[in-house]
Amino acid sequence: MKSKKNEKVIGFMSRTMLPAIILVLAVVMSMLPFGCRSSVDGIDFLQGDFSVPEIVNVQVTDPHSISMDFSKPVHVNLACVSEKGGGENSPVRENAVPVSSSTDEEGCKVDFVMEEKSEIGKKYVLDAELEDESGNTLTVQVEFKGFNDRIPALVMSELRMKKKSGMKGPEFVEFYAVTSGNTSGLALVSGANGIENCYEFPAIEVKAGEYIVVHLRNDCDGSVDETGTKLSLATAPDCSNTARDLFAPRGDKDKRFLGIGSDVIYLQNANTGEIYDALLVIDKKKNPEKIPESLLEAAALVEQSGLWLDSNGNPSCTIESAVDGSSIDKDAHSLNRKNVRALKGDDHPAKASMWYEVSKTKEQTPGSQN
Repeated sequence: MKSKKNEKVIGFMSRTMLPAIILVLAVVMSMLPFGCRSSVDGIDFLQGDFSVPEIVNVQVTDPHSISMDFSKPVHVNLACVSEKGGGENSPVRENAVPVSSSTDEEGCKVDFVMEEKSEIGKKYVLDAELEDESGNTLTVQVEFKGFNDRIPALVMSELRMKKKSGMKGPEFVEFYAVTSGNTSGLALVSGANGIENCYEFPAIEVKAGEYIVVHLRNDCDGSVDETGTKLSLATAPDCSNTARDLFAPRGDKDKRFLGIGSDVIYLQNANTGEIYDALLVIDKKKNPEKIPESLLEAAALVEQSGLWLDSNGNPSCTIESAVDGSSIDKDAHSLNRKNVRALKGDDHPAKASMWYEVSKTKEQTPGSQN
C-alpha cells in the first residue's frame, strides 16, 4: 500500500511542481550574465570617478564679478543672478539674469561676470549648474552682497572690555572715521571670541570725522541701530546723539565679546580678508603659556598685516609689544587712543604707546573726542 501511495505522490510532483521549478530556473538563468561565477573574484565593479565637485572658496572680487574655487576641474552649463527677496529664504527667481563665466587653465577656478554692476550691501543669489570631466553635475546656490569699493578708513579710538556693574553700560568699541565711505562688509573680530563670532557692520554711509560706537550687547532698552542720518534713535546706556550707535546681537549677560584682559582685536574686510586696524592687549601678569591658541593665530594675522608695531616701529605682535591689560578688565576701565583726529589717509599703524588706560567712568567718552 505504501509503495503505491509513494508512486502516486511522485507522479503528481513530476506532473505539477517539476515543470514549475524548471520554468523558474530558466527565468533566473536568463537574468544572469554569461559565465557568471559564484566566487568573489568573479564580481566586476564599476570603475570611474563618482565624486562631485566641491566649492573650496567664494569671493566677490569687484562690483561685477564673483569667483569660486572648486576641488576639481569643472565647466559651467548655466548660471544666473537674482536679487534676494525680502524673506529669509526667498530669492527672486523670476528676475534672474543670465551671467557669463570663464575658467582658469586648470579648470578649478570659475569667474562669474554680471553685466550690471552690483549695489553696495544689496543681497544677491547666484544659481549655477556645473559639470566635471566625468559627467558629474553640481548645482550651487550662493548668496552674496554687492561689492563695496568704497571702504572708509576706520580706526579704533576707545573700547571697554568689561561691562559696568548692574548692566548700566555694556562693553563697546568706538571707531573714528578718518575718511568717508560705506561700512558694508567690514567685520570687528576678537581673537578671543573667534572670527566665526565676529560683528559684521551693516551697509552704512559714513562721513570723515564721524564716531561710530559698536555696543557689544543689545539687551538694554533703546538698543536701536542708527543706520541712517538720525543719530538720536538709540537711548541705551553710553549712547550719544552726536555719534552713530550700533549693537552686536549679544543678549546673554554671561557671554562676552572681548577677552578677559587679553585679546587681539582687529577690523577686517570680511570678503577679502584685508585687515585695516588692530589692537593687541595682553594681561602681562598671567602666565604667557596660558594664552589661547586662537589669540596666537589672530596675532600672527595682525603681525603679517604690519598694522601693530613694537617700540622701534617694526611689525610685531608679542607680549612685549602689547598694551598691558592686567588692570583693563576691572569694572568700567577703558582704553583710549591718542590723537585720532589728527590722522589722515588710510594707512594707520599703531603701537602700545599710542593707547592709555582710563579708570574713571566720567572720563570715558564713547561717541565723542577722547
